[in-house]
Amino acid sequence: MKLDQRARLLKMQFSFSNPSIISPLIPCFADETVSSHVVRKQARAGRRIIDPVKNVNIAGFVHDLEHANWRLCNARRQKRVNIGVDKRSKIRHYHMVRFIFAPTDSVFIASDLVDSIADIRANLLEICKTSLWRVRAYDMLYCGENASPDDRMISINFELRVPLVDSDGQEIRQWRRGQRGGQLGRSPVPIQPQFELRCHASVIKLVPWRAM
Repeated sequence: MKLDQRARLLKMQFSFSNPSIISPLIPCFADETVSSHVVRKQARAGRRIIDPVKNVNIAGFVHDLEHANWRLCNARRQKRVNIGVDKRSKIRHYHMVRFIFAPTDSVFIASDLVDSIADIRANLLEICKTSLWRVRAYDMLYCGENASPDDRMISINFELRVPLVDSDGQEIRQWRRGQRGGQLGRSPVPIQPQFELRCHASVIKLVPWRAM
């Protein structure tokens, strides 16, 4: 997918079970209710342009966006409802945080984030570099102010977080496994991604991971 002249906004949306890694500087939407959950699920998601892929490294993605002259302009979080397929099961909750980028020549930082946007960007970079994610993305119609019929918004969802460091900031290591589940090697190794999400020449894509 290409960040061309039709692209007006880009959303990076993360889902967490543990909200402690989300900056308290990010304003909250009201908690989602069961009824608002139903309405949200009925809304059109747009055209999927990246099918779900697990174990994706996104550490360099924000820097790529900024190199392409896109800037962080807004962020919001919300406690959401997670209803299973079995409607009799207990309702669970998770936490969503959304970071919104716009082209530099049209960027307008949300008025309530002018003094905190740099710290919120730092929180986003920390989230990106300390975890792997399942990634999926959508090309959606942009319905904002002064929108034209061709204007688009790109929404990228990040789920199934795989932490790369523990609560003390130490690198998490794991044993490599053979086809029968047995341990390989002499010691555990750092968790390795399969892909990384990059934006080169304004084109967003998944590329195979290459260890440095």
